[in-house]
Amino acid sequence: MGVALSLLVSCSGKKSVSLTEAVLEDSLVLEDSLIGEPMVNRVSLQIVLPTDAATDSTCGKIAEDILSEASIGDSTRKIVDADSALMWLKDLLYDNARADFADNVRTAGRIVALREKGEDVTMPPFLSQGTETQLSTTALQNDKGVLSLRLSAYQYSGGAHGNQIVKLMSYDLKTGDRLLLEDLFVDGYEPFTTDVIRQELMVTYGYKSEEQMLMDGFFNIQGLKPTPNFCVKTDTIMFLYNAYEIATYSKGEVEVAIPMYRLRSVLKPESRIVKNMMETKEEPERKVQFKP
Repeated sequence: MGVALSLLVSCSGKKSVSLTEAVLEDSLVLEDSLIGEPMVNRVSLQIVLPTDAATDSTCGKIAEDILSEASIGDSTRKIVDADSALMWLKDLLYDNARADFADNVRTAGRIVALREKGEDVTMPPFLSQGTETQLSTTALQNDKGVLSLRLSAYQYSGGAHGNQIVKLMSYDLKTGDRLLLEDLFVDGYEPFTTDVIRQELMVTYGYKSEEQMLMDGFFNIQGLKPTPNFCVKTDTIMFLYNAYEIATYSKGEVEVAIPMYRLRSVLKPESRIVKNMMETKEEPERKVQFKP
């Protein structure tokens, strides 16, 4: 196992900031052959944090929010430095993995004991298939005063497939605040934005009607609305719906990237972020559009 630490981002009020490779890459493998074959619990971690979080209040606020999301809601962690924060997160995830693995070993032990007594007990598939946990963040935008990240958490504990949850996060590099929908949109933006999202889905997947969407695995079309799981990326606003939110598992995550110029009528004109992202954007001719 190894830890590699490098500069990620210098938080400031500038529109552009420097960005380098991932901060931490590490893995943990636990094995036990109690059931006659290896029981494996794998954990992998790749997280990015601002390295000057301890000395820059803006960076510190961003780093604490990233840690809060990555550690499943622990918002009490304060940043001393990026290196120790990452090691804390790694230890937290690994401790959880070791505890889960110990439970699996005890479960397997009880089943083996029952089998030795002649009882016909089925071994749960996940004990032989192993478990896997992956946690990673990827920088999507680091320009025009915005840092946007994609946080992906994957868990497999047996069965046909694992579960993955993806969170999109954007931060104002001048204040360190995470951007919310109400920071960018005017009141009453939902109906228009919903129509645009629906149109974009139809264009992306080649649908000509909502009936086609329903037949192809989408559901709750009438209940579709802008999700707070969004980020700002390269003159667009990207909305992400995780599996089962608006479509079946086979569709995976559904990403909808809307050019900001298409949402101009419902974006706050006074927003510094909106101004920065749209200052040089030209409106290209769109070949295909569907009316709601």
